[in-house]
Amino acid sequence: MNEVKFLKKDAITFGWETVTGNLGFFIGVLFILLAAAILPQILAGVFAKAGILVLIIALAGAVLQVELRMGVVKSLIAFADGKKPVIGDLFSCFDKRIVTLFVAGILYSLMIFIGTLLLIVPGIILGIQFMFFAYFIVDKNAGIMESLRKSSELTSGSKTNIFLLALLLWLINAAGALCLGIGLIITIPLSMAAVAYVYRKLEGGSAAPQVEAQVV
Repeated sequence: MNEVKFLKKDAITFGWETVTGNLGFFIGVLFILLAAAILPQILAGVFAKAGILVLIIALAGAVLQVELRMGVVKSLIAFADGKKPVIGDLFSCFDKRIVTLFVAGILYSLMIFIGTLLLIVPGIILGIQFMFFAYFIVDKNAGIMESLRKSSELTSGSKTNIFLLALLLWLINAAGALCLGIGLIITIPLSMAAVAYVYRKLEGGSAAPQVEAQVV
């Protein structure tokens, strides 16, 4: 059983201090993620009559999406460790972990889907239990099943606290959406940073030094 605990207030505070102290970085990240999602679709439309080229574009777009996801996780972990990542870190994970994360992501999605069919609650539990698999792949170079197992071990004993934090983050994002959607520029990165804080806290580290530096 994992006996390391975290305070929801500390996670949210860390998220707020991290985002407001590095707003330019997070705006750049959101812009890159948006461009990476839209550009392949535009190119696919332009070359719609070239079937093979469309397939190549779709494949390249999928690989880029996985790479960027790892880059974001790497950056969030850096913040949780009190470091300062740069935009270039988003493109620093082009290696075999792309396949590992892709396959593990499929397994994770399947578990949530099946769990959701079983009256929703099991899907929520499984979603929380294995939510940190990508962090272990990026941070510890874990394999597919190893990343899921380590996430399960990490969240053991903390699922209720994580669920309550998720509800608070959902409310924060809902409030951000009410501000003509502009508030999401703050609340989405805040949520991601808060989750990274929880990962590092449960994993045995602490993001407290950076938060204290921001507050002072």
